[in-house]
Amino acid sequence: SIEGAIQTREAERALDAEILRVRGLMAVNNLDGAMETLRAAESKYSPSADTRELAAKIAQLIAERERSREYSRRLDRAKDLARTARFGDAVNELEQLQESSPNKGEATDLLVYARQELKAKKRSEEVKRITDAATELNRTQRFDEAIPLIENGLKEYPDDLSLTRLLRSTHFELQTFERERALRTGLQRCEELHRRGQWQAALDLIALLISDNPNNQDLRELAVKTKQEKSRAERTAAVRNVVEQAERLLRDGRPDLAVNLIDAAILDVGAELELKTLLKKAKEAQQSESDRQYIEAELKHARSEERRVGKECRSRWSPY
Repeated sequence: SIEGAIQTREAERALDAEILRVRGLMAVNNLDGAMETLRAAESKYSPSADTRELAAKIAQLIAERERSREYSRRLDRAKDLARTARFGDAVNELEQLQESSPNKGEATDLLVYARQELKAKKRSEEVKRITDAATELNRTQRFDEAIPLIENGLKEYPDDLSLTRLLRSTHFELQTFERERALRTGLQRCEELHRRGQWQAALDLIALLISDNPNNQDLRELAVKTKQEKSRAERTAAVRNVVEQAERLLRDGRPDLAVNLIDAAILDVGAELELKTLLKKAKEAQQSESDRQYIEAELKHARSEERRVGKECRSRWSPY
């Protein structure tokens, strides 16, 4: 009927007006309002192909908006993780985000940055672990363990200057430790040589130690002291030898040779008390021997004279 047609026409016009209103809301990005208005229009008026198509479009836009919001939320979370240096968590978040939104450049750039920082952080932590462990080994003088540990670290991070410096300083500490150990061993050997009276061997060893430790003043003082002890020991031995020879000469009744021997020794080693005492004794013996020889010569002369006189007397009074 005409009235029904008019009502249908008015309904179509009202629906078109609602559709225009919905499109306006879509234009200002009020998708929720647009969907609500469209649903209300469809419930009031019969749905049409246009309303169904428009509803599908709005639903698609709402879904895209939600995905965009989710992307922004997760991207903001990843940024917060990166700002707080939680790069491992940031990388995990961004990798998942990139899988769901592979064409988002901001997430890609942030993922590259987070991976770089994560790698740098892991490197820094590993270098610190190696450094701390090697430093403790150096402190306990376990250089044979510290050096390979640092060298393995440099194989992984060959451009790390801190490990390079640590390896250099560890080698220096090892050399110092070995030099000090050799010095201690050498000094113990010197003491043993001193006790044995092997002075020249001790001096040779000290000279070798000085060549390895040129700035060690104690070694130089030890060399001077050892030379003095060597000289004193040689002088004592020389004096003892002269004393033994001189006493043997005195026992053999040869004081002149004993005096000559002692005088020569005094000129050579100095007027040692033992030599002076023995010289006095030798001179006394020399004087006694001289007196004895004088008396003996006089007695011999007297006996000779007595025999001569007796012979003359016998000749003079003999009848023949």
